[in-house]
Amino acid sequence: MAIGYTIGAVIAIILGFAEALWAPLGRLGMTGLAPTWTIAVISLAATAIGYRWAKSMWFALLFEWGFMAQGDAPPGPPPPV
Repeated sequence: MAIGYTIGAVIAIILGFAEALWAPLGRLGMTGLAPTWTIAVISLAATAIGYRWAKSMWFALLFEWGFMAQGDAPPGPPPPV
C-alpha cells in the first residue's frame, strides 16, 4: 500500500507545484471545484488506478530480495554454506 500511496502523493505534489507556478486549474474554471479539491480527486484516482501496478511492483521487490518461498523452502535468504 505504501507504493500505491506514493503514486498518489507524487501526482498531488506535481499538480500542486504546477498550480503554484502556472495556475492551470484556476484558469480553467470548468471543473467547478477549487484547485485544491481537484488535485485531491485526481490524486485519489491516481492511487486507485496505480494500485495494481504498485502491488505487482511490491511482489517483484519481495521476489528480488528473497522474501518469497520457492516450493517447500521457508521464506528468507538461503542458509550459509
